[in-house]
Amino acid sequence: MRILLLGGTADSRHIADELTARGHEVLVSMAGRTAAARASAARVGGFGGPEGLAAHLTEEHTGAVVDATHPFADRMHHNAAAGCAAAKVPLIRFERPGWRTHRFAEEWVWVGSHAAAAGAAAGHPGTKLLTVGRQPLSHYLELHPVVARIAEADATTYPPDWQILEARGPFGLDDELDLLSSTNASVLVTKDSGGDSTAAKLDAAHQLQIPVVMVARPAPPAGVVTATSIAEVLAALG
Repeated sequence: MRILLLGGTADSRHIADELTARGHEVLVSMAGRTAAARASAARVGGFGGPEGLAAHLTEEHTGAVVDATHPFADRMHHNAAAGCAAAKVPLIRFERPGWRTHRFAEEWVWVGSHAAAAGAAAGHPGTKLLTVGRQPLSHYLELHPVVARIAEADATTYPPDWQILEARGPFGLDDELDLLSSTNASVLVTKDSGGDSTAAKLDAAHQLQIPVVMVARPAPPAGVVTATSIAEVLAALG
C-alpha cells in the first residue's frame, strides 16, 4: 500500500521504519520547522489546506494516511481529517499516551490554552521555566524573568530578561533536577506532549516541590481512528 505518513516526532520515524519493513511504500511528509525535520523528511511543507491534501492523495493514489504529527499540531490534525474525508482515504491518527494518568497529574494546574498557562504562571514570583516549544512562546512574553528550553532557536528577539536554552531530549532525571535547580525556577510551564523522553521534568518538579502548569491537549477531530501504539497502527492498516 502507498501510505502518506505525516511526521515530525520520534514516533513517526519508528512508524515509518515498521511500515517500510512490512512492504508498504511510505512517503514521509513534515512541516519542516526544524533543521532535523527538514533533513529527515522526503517531503517538506504544507499541502495547501484540506483541498490541497485531498488533491495530493488522489493524484498519488494514496491508500492510507497516518497522522503522527505532534499532539499539539491541531491545525494539521483537522486538515488531515477533512482532506482524507474529501478524498475518501482512510486516516489513522497516532497519538502517544498523554500525562493525564501520570502519578503526579493531580498536583498540577491544568489549563486549556497557552494564554491561560501564562496567566497561571504570572502568579509565581521568580523565574518561570517554559518547556512548551518555540511556537507558543509569543503567549508568554509578558512573563519575567523566563528561561525557555526549545529544540531549535530562530531569529526571534525575546525580552532581555529571557534566557533561551537550545536542547533536544530525551532528558534524564538528573538533567532535569539540575535545570530546575540551576535556573531557580519558581514554576514549570509545559504541555501534555506525553511519552517518556521529556517526562523526567515532571518527577524532578515533584521532587523539588516546584509547581507545574500543564497545557492540556486540544480536542482531536471527531470520527478519526486513533492508535496509541505502533502495533495499533499496523492493526488498523490491516
